[in-house]
Amino acid sequence: MIEAAKQKKFQIIFCKSQSRFTRDMEPVEKYIHGLFPIWGIRFIAVADNADTEVKGNKKARQINGLVNERYLEDLSENVRMVFDLKRRGIPNPTRYKAERGWACNHPIKNDFGLWNKVTVGRILTNEMYTGVMIQGRRRKVSYKSKVIIDTPEDQWYQVEGTHEAIIDRATFQAVQRGLKLHTRTDGTGETHLLAGLVKCADSGSKRLCTRHSVRLNQLIDLISERIRYYVQTYYQLDPKDLQPQKDTHREALEQEQKSLTTQLEKRSQALKTLYLDRVAGILSEGQFVELNQSFLEAQSPRNVLTVPPRGALCHKDTGQAI
Repeated sequence: MIEAAKQKKFQIIFCKSQSRFTRDMEPVEKYIHGLFPIWGIRFIAVADNADTEVKGNKKARQINGLVNERYLEDLSENVRMVFDLKRRGIPNPTRYKAERGWACNHPIKNDFGLWNKVTVGRILTNEMYTGVMIQGRRRKVSYKSKVIIDTPEDQWYQVEGTHEAIIDRATFQAVQRGLKLHTRTDGTGETHLLAGLVKCADSGSKRLCTRHSVRLNQLIDLISERIRYYVQTYYQLDPKDLQPQKDTHREALEQEQKSLTTQLEKRSQALKTLYLDRVAGILSEGQFVELNQSFLEAQSPRNVLTVPPRGALCHKDTGQAI
């Protein structure tokens, strides 16, 4: 938007409030009071009655900027206070031992008993908390050396249920999946599909980099376009896949219906011939009655097959559309 404003592609920036544009005083002075008038851009904030075309409105905009910046500062302090309250205040093992006068081989590096991220990471990946005994993670290079190296996971000794678990297996596995992706949720508890998969083009890092970004919708559009390109380039669709699937069962019913209809037409013609033979005296009355009854039974509705319209439901016994 700033680049488009600089190129004078529009004349007005319309916001709900000045805070929607910025809460810092520096951008207020730089853009609203500095560059926007030069670029011919009118800035309007409805809720604050801020309008750069109204004379005498500048002080009101500056006051709004100070209030918004102060609000941002208060919000930051409140969030920090909440996080401080959420911390249980449990000291790290070294501090814990020192407070109880226990022998400790590690010096206390700080007075707050803060946890080292390496220690926290080791705890989060320790499967022993799920009730599994694990031995043989590390070993000496040789009996003559004090050097200890890590052993591959397939060489560990693992025994299930050796002690009571303090964390369930499902939770532990969920933590492991999160650690592999290095993801953070957006506050809803749901991890985004691209979380942990996007890297900086400059540094190649997923997290540790200078502050620069790209809009999520643009990234999703770019990935979608790339996927379509790969599908069109490397996947050849078989023309047979484009042909509609035939309903073989329905075709069989239709063929059977045609056959029965043909038979009924032939029997109807036979009845006419039978009647003419009776009139001509070729058949006796008894013969006519017997043959006529036989034809009528063959022509009864229960012997007629009805094929329902496509998509219709049929009665399991009668075959009629419901």
